[in-house]
Amino acid sequence: MLQTKFSCNIKNLGLSALKRGHIRYYTKGNTNHDITSLDDLVKLESLDNVDPILVQKLINEKTAELNLKNEIRRLKNIQEQRENSVISNRPVRVGDFKRAGIMFMLICSSVYLCWQLLWWNLAYNSKEIEMLDTVTSLENELRELIRTNKTKEKIVTNNYDSQPVNKKPWYSNWWK
Repeated sequence: MLQTKFSCNIKNLGLSALKRGHIRYYTKGNTNHDITSLDDLVKLESLDNVDPILVQKLINEKTAELNLKNEIRRLKNIQEQRENSVISNRPVRVGDFKRAGIMFMLICSSVYLCWQLLWWNLAYNSKEIEMLDTVTSLENELRELIRTNKTKEKIVTNNYDSQPVNKKPWYSNWWK
């Protein structure tokens, strides 16, 4: 039961007394002031007669202690990771770089192959354009020659038409 240092009940006290903290908690009959840890609180039958400020203080102390332990454990883990890292004193082995070297060579050869295929394609296209130009120029030259040849044939045939032509069959010369 909650009681004050005065002989009256809590209801009879004014609100100002509650604000100023004049209320003191104690157990009926046997008073136990040896509460120094949360373990001592666990041993009690009820927390009704315990000062809430004391409980808060004990919880804060235990929380700070656990936070400190967690921080120390985390720092130890970080230190172990640093000791086990690549920067440690073990010698550098070729096997550490084997996969990276293979990947580097694979990427380099792929890039070289792509550039070479691109180069071959450009060379093929330029050669094709060059050959098409020569083909068109040769076709134009051939057309010109055919045209000039036809005009010469017309001139020659016109000259032959003016002369009489002996029309004999081709096999008649064999019988002579």
